[in-house]
Amino acid sequence: MKKFLALSLSALMLCGALTACGGSTAGTETPSPAETSAPVAETSAPATEATTAEAAASDDKAESTGTPKASGEGFTFADLQDNYALLSDLYDKVETAYMDKSIAQSDEVESNLTEAKDLIDQMGELKETDFADEKDLLEMNDAIYNMCEALGAIVDKMEEAPAEEAPAEEAPAEASESITFEDLQNAYAELVDHYNTIKDAADSGAVTLDEDQTDAMNKAADLINEIGEISEDDFTSQEDIDSIGASIVSIDEVLASVAESLS
Repeated sequence: MKKFLALSLSALMLCGALTACGGSTAGTETPSPAETSAPVAETSAPATEATTAEAAASDDKAESTGTPKASGEGFTFADLQDNYALLSDLYDKVETAYMDKSIAQSDEVESNLTEAKDLIDQMGELKETDFADEKDLLEMNDAIYNMCEALGAIVDKMEEAPAEEAPAEEAPAEASESITFEDLQNAYAELVDHYNTIKDAADSGAVTLDEDQTDAMNKAADLINEIGEISEDDFTSQEDIDSIGASIVSIDEVLASVAESLS
């Protein structure tokens, strides 16, 4: 069997395997790629690009060769090369569309693309001397049309990838890091101890507080007394406990600043 004819039959078989029902018929009435439907185009931008490219490739063919030329019209190897270039470009667009993250990955589609690529590469290895006459060229041109239709069927098989779910909220982790009322009591006891250490030093004359430091100590004492009057029943939510905990930290930072300035 002639090399080009074997490739032609392989392309036709691939097209038949990809078509859901029926299939294309080799010959001068082979459907143009523009006739291939692509439901995926309704939901997937990459698939739309591939399908549009397919139609564009078909239009380009119509301008240069139309349907396969009759022997008298002089279909040449150069014409075949032009159509092959369009096929290669179409494959690249379909492959690019499939690789887009919005398209679901599929073993079947990948296998079909691999088969198509192998056949297209084999077509590209043909030389002008492999064709005995114009009839051979036209038969290979039909194979190119079949491959375009097969690529359209591959596009039909592409499905939109499921939308990525939003990252789960880390509420449980935050809850585990939240302080308890017991933690609050311990932090408050440390705060009182820090305050008393500075006050005792000032009362004993070991240190002298300036006006700003005295004002800071007085305000700290007022807040510490207010916090000390709060009971566990006064907290209605974790947010309340966290808020008082933050206040204790802030007051302790002020006392630490006063102590540092006295050293």
